[in-house]
Amino acid sequence: MKILYATDLHARPERYREVFDHARRHRVDAVVTGGDALEWCFDDLDATEAHQRAFLRDFLDPHFHEYDEAGIHWLGLLSSHDLPAIDEAFDTLCATHSHAHHFSRRRVELAGYEFIGFDLVVDYPFPPKSRCRAEDGRFRPLPCRGQPVEATPEGWRVVPDWPARLARLPTIEQELAALPPPHDPRRAVYVIHHPPAGLGLATIHSGVDIGSTAVRRFLENAQPLVALHGHIHESPAMTGVWQARIGQTLCLQPGQGDPVHWVLLDLATLDATWHGPDGPV
Repeated sequence: MKILYATDLHARPERYREVFDHARRHRVDAVVTGGDALEWCFDDLDATEAHQRAFLRDFLDPHFHEYDEAGIHWLGLLSSHDLPAIDEAFDTLCATHSHAHHFSRRRVELAGYEFIGFDLVVDYPFPPKSRCRAEDGRFRPLPCRGQPVEATPEGWRVVPDWPARLARLPTIEQELAALPPPHDPRRAVYVIHHPPAGLGLATIHSGVDIGSTAVRRFLENAQPLVALHGHIHESPAMTGVWQARIGQTLCLQPGQGDPVHWVLLDLATLDATWHGPDGPV
């Protein structure tokens, strides 16, 4: 099975179209996207839900018709920039298309492979916190650059004591343990938005690795065939690393930028090529 993996498309129609064009050109069986499909309205958080719903309706719905007609599967994962209030609408949208699949914290089987998605991220120092969790019981959050808020069906809710709220939520470690297990780990593809620590896949502009130790421990124990990541757009440019291994597991993180960054992967052979501004690698 040949897949194209891209992540962090952030409601950029040109990125979605580039991915689809590459998918057709390379005759892949499926496009897998790794989270942050949509985007916050940074200047007006209250407008975010309306904008995200409009993107589903006005762009993704007709775009998914193109996948249906091409016979290419599209597997989508939501994450930190995608409002939880959108999940149900995203489910409904995917259900109306023969080749679109939403797999956040679910298992989707295609061509004998199992794709399992994970949308949550380790807490970060930015105000919107809806999909943030503590790493584990020892985690201490960084000071927030602004007032922490969570999205609710009634709108954004101010969280006056975010560390206390975070301590009441399940940790990344606990949420990963609750994922549906694969029937065969060596046929499993995990798509986990936050990259693991210590591999050069989560290095920010300052040079600090903000990868997740909980994700790394999980992959060390689970040993799936492949783990796909995103979240840190600049990491491959900072480290020169877009693929690494944890035991037998191949970990890929293409990053994101212009032109769109993506990886072509043959699951049968694990041959992978990275495509970005400097061409294929």
